Amino acid sequence: SNMIGAYKNLNMIGNNLKYQLINDYDVLYSILKKTKNVMGLLPNPIAEQERKLKLIKKFAPNIDIALVYRSDRPKTLAFKKLINNIRPS
Repeated sequence: SNMIGAYKNLNMIGNNLKYQLINDYDVLYSILKKTKNVMGLLPNPIAEQERKLKLIKKFAPNIDIALVYRSDRPKTLAFKKLINNIRPS
């Protein structure tokens, strides 16, 4: 599935990611909007419609999934480093 492809893409960055699979996009969307310290994979149309969420990465053209986080999340040095690793160059 698209989600598995996106996750495998992320997993190449490092295998010490902590993750929780949530199959209901509405639940995940709600969690991402309310929580500052998590990132999540959402379908692109959902990720792009919410101004409170900042898009980090879209994956391959055939994967309609984007990695997002809350735009007001504190930008620690470690977080900036992680984002720079994930973002396409």
